[in-house]
Amino acid sequence: MLKRSGTEVTEVVYYPGRDGGELGPFVRKRILAASGAGSAYDAIFQAERAGERFLFLPRVMDVRRVGDEVHVVMEFVPGETLDTLVDCVGASPELACRLMPAVCEAASELHERFQPPIIHRDLTPSNIMVLDSGGASKPVVTLIDFGISRRWQEGADTDTTHFGTRSYAPPEQFGFGQTDVRSDIFALGGVLFFCCVGEQPQPALDADMLARAGVPDPLATVILRARAFDPADRYPSAAAMRGALLAACTAAGSAAAGAAAGEVDLPAATAPGPLVARPPRRSRRLTVPAAVGTCWNVILLASFVLMVAICVAMALDPPSQYRSMPFWLFALLLVGIILVPYAITLYWFADRRRLLAHVPWFSGLSLVRRIVWSIAAITVSAVGACAIGIAAGYL
Repeated sequence: MLKRSGTEVTEVVYYPGRDGGELGPFVRKRILAASGAGSAYDAIFQAERAGERFLFLPRVMDVRRVGDEVHVVMEFVPGETLDTLVDCVGASPELACRLMPAVCEAASELHERFQPPIIHRDLTPSNIMVLDSGGASKPVVTLIDFGISRRWQEGADTDTTHFGTRSYAPPEQFGFGQTDVRSDIFALGGVLFFCCVGEQPQPALDADMLARAGVPDPLATVILRARAFDPADRYPSAAAMRGALLAACTAAGSAAAGAAAGEVDLPAATAPGPLVARPPRRSRRLTVPAAVGTCWNVILLASFVLMVAICVAMALDPPSQYRSMPFWLFALLLVGIILVPYAITLYWFADRRRLLAHVPWFSGLSLVRRIVWSIAAITVSAVGACAIGIAAGYL
């Protein structure tokens, strides 16, 4: 299981064959039929059956009704989500200029290859897959998770359902009007901000906020127009936004202007280009093989088990100065002062690629927020344990 919500379950599945063989992996979504979600998958499936081929959408193998659910089986898209990638290599305007033109192309394909257009309505970094093929070749961008996508409807005043990721969804998606292609433009502006800064966009961004975040003025202009409150003030299409973005990258002196010819590649761990407003964080996780990271995590886990064993031994045979203390209180102090801080410390030394890829809520937190959560957890556990000891009269 990759993800579960109130209306759908996303799983990795295989087709079992004879003699122990299997075909896969594939992704299967089990969508509650009564929710009305997932209609975009059927539109993509029917288009592909009719001979259409898409560069930026997953291949849908089957869509069928099974009981009270709709089952969608599609290809397993390799790579990392954009939010995981940004966490690994660090956000920067250079990264935005190298990746976002391809993301805009992907949105254009979704809008222009279907009539009426399909509106994704949840274009977030966690729903954009990026595969780094290495070398000078460009990364492969694929849009995923079309559960709340819908077709534009002539004459409709609003959408029938109002939901989405609040940091990226436009005002009209929450009942202020019908979503159209310009609604996805609003989301693309948020994704562009995330690639530049590494933080979730605020509902209302202004020039001062972007300047303080270190976004170059040409890119800030693109973000502000894409995030305009009135859809009429946004770019009319993803293709138009892509053109403005490439011009902004050129104006800012970025080498990513070569993306106009499709030469979009991921930044290597080298000195940042002239567009970088702040140095990207370097991470060994892109160069260390996953198997090595797993072995390292096993070593860290073994050290934690050893620490637990030491604390259990101390609780059973405490030092002389703590023997008058109740067992439960001394055990609480060991957990609050030693085990919880030690576990959080190990988290920061661990290979966190799998965690960030498979826990959407946690991967959506910025680095600063994860640090704040860690400090808060250590403080609460240590201070709380000591406070209980003081209240009990033993400290």
